[in-house]
Amino acid sequence: ISQLGCGSRHTVVLCQGGLICFGADDFGQLGRPSGSQQLIYSDESGGSVELPSFASVPALPRGQPQHEVTAEELRSRGAGSGEATARRISCGPLHSAAVSAEGHLHIWGLQLLSSQDEPPTLVAGSGVRQVAGFGNQRPVVALACGAHFVVVSAEVEHARKTDAEVGLRRPRLGPSWSTVGPVVEEAWRPRNLPPKDEQELLHHQNLVRELERSAQRRIEREQREDEKRRAREEQREKRLQEHTDIWLRQLLPSFVPGSRPSRRMERLWRQGLPPRVREVLWPTAIGNVLRITPELFEICKQQALDARRAQSEAASSNVLVTLMDPPRGHGKEHSTECIPFDLPRTFPTLAFFCEGGPLHEDCARILEAYTFFRPDIGYVQGMSFLAAVLLLYLPPYQAFVGLCNLLNTPSVLGLYRMIPQTVQCRAQVFQKLCAMQMPAVASCIEEAGLTPEMFLIEWFMTIYSKCLQIDVASVVWDLFLLDGEVVLYC
Repeated sequence: ISQLGCGSRHTVVLCQGGLICFGADDFGQLGRPSGSQQLIYSDESGGSVELPSFASVPALPRGQPQHEVTAEELRSRGAGSGEATARRISCGPLHSAAVSAEGHLHIWGLQLLSSQDEPPTLVAGSGVRQVAGFGNQRPVVALACGAHFVVVSAEVEHARKTDAEVGLRRPRLGPSWSTVGPVVEEAWRPRNLPPKDEQELLHHQNLVRELERSAQRRIEREQREDEKRRAREEQREKRLQEHTDIWLRQLLPSFVPGSRPSRRMERLWRQGLPPRVREVLWPTAIGNVLRITPELFEICKQQALDARRAQSEAASSNVLVTLMDPPRGHGKEHSTECIPFDLPRTFPTLAFFCEGGPLHEDCARILEAYTFFRPDIGYVQGMSFLAAVLLLYLPPYQAFVGLCNLLNTPSVLGLYRMIPQTVQCRAQVFQKLCAMQMPAVASCIEEAGLTPEMFLIEWFMTIYSKCLQIDVASVVWDLFLLDGEVVLYC
C-alpha cells in the first residue's frame, strides 16, 4: 500500500498502481458503474484477489478525452482498451479523485456542480469520470479534495505574450471542470482593484512556476524512493522464497534432529532462517530436555486458571487480606499479577499482544502456566518477550515447551534467578571483550559513568528481542540456537 485516503464513509487504497474502494456507496463513492459488481482486484505484478461485496475496483480509462468520460462511455469502450495506472489519490467527504501515470484526472462519487451560482446539492455520480483538459500536455502533479471541490496542480507551458496582451484582464470564470488548473498566466483580482503591472505579474508567475517545479521534484523523488523500496522488497522476497525452497526440499528431509548441521546447512542458517523453517528448526534446536507433555501443559494452565478464579472470588466477596495472612501456594505464583501489565508493553508496535490482540490470550496462558511449572522462579519481567517471539513462529504448546527449556539453560536461568555472581561474571566478560574489540565504545561507556549491568541484563534476558526490531532479533535467535551464549557477546 503506497497511499491511503479516507472520506466520511468510504476509504480508497492505492496499491501497486491499482485502486480499491470500500465502505458506503450511496453517492457512488466506490467508483462502481451502475449494474457493475467488479469484485476481483489485480495489481501490476499480475496477482489477483477476491474482494468482499462492500468493496470495488474503480477502472481509470486511458487516453485523452475531449470531454468528461462517463460510466456509459467507459463500459462501451470494453476491456480491450485497457486501464490507466493510478499514481496519486485524494478523498473528500463523499467523493474521490485520482491521478493516473499519464497525468489524467479522474473523479467519482458526489456529482460536483460546475456552476458557481448554483448551491451544492447531494447528487450521486455514476462510475469514474475522466476530466478533460489534463494529460500528457498538461499532467496533474498534485491534487487535494475539499467538501465539494477538487484542487489540482498541473504542469503547463505558457506562450509568450505581447506587451499589449499583458495588460488585458481575464474574464471571470466559474469553477467548471474544463477550466480547473492551478497555473494561471496572471493573477485574478477583484473587479474593484487595478490589474497588476508587468513586473509584479512576472514575479508572481515565476513564483508559481517555482512551486510547480518544487512539487514535481518532490513527486519524482518520492517515486524514485518508492521504486527502490519495491526493488528491495522484491529482492528480499525472492531470496526468502529461494532459501525456503532449499530448506524444505533439500536440507530438512535429510536432517536428523540432535545431529550437527552440515556445512551447507550451517552456512544458510547463519544467514537467517525463513519463517517457515523456524517452525521446524527452533523446537528441534531448543529441544525438550524437561520432557514436557501436552498433559503437563494443560495441568499448569488449569492451575493458573483456578488461582485466577479464586483471586477474583476473593476480591468480589470483599474479603480483607492482611499482611499476616500466609500466601497461597509454595512459591511465587502470585507473580502472575504482573503479566497483564507487561503484555501491552511487549512489542507494542505489533499490537499482537495487547488486550484484544490475536496472541494476547495465548501469551498470557503460557506465562501463567510457566509460573506454576516453576514456582521457585515465578514470572519475571522479560519473560513476556521470550514467549512472544516463540508464539510468532510456533503454536502455543510448542512455544510453552520452548520457553521452559530455554529458561532452563545456564545462559538464561542464572539471569532470571537474579544470582549476583552470574550477572557480574557476564558483565566482566562483556567489558573485557568490548575493550579489546571496540576500545572507543568502551571509553564512551566509562566516561558516561555506565556499567554493563545497567543495559546488559535486559539484552541477555530477552535475547535482544526487546532492543532490536523483530526481524533482526529473530536472526539473533537463529544464531543463539546454533552457537549458544557466545552470540550474545557478538
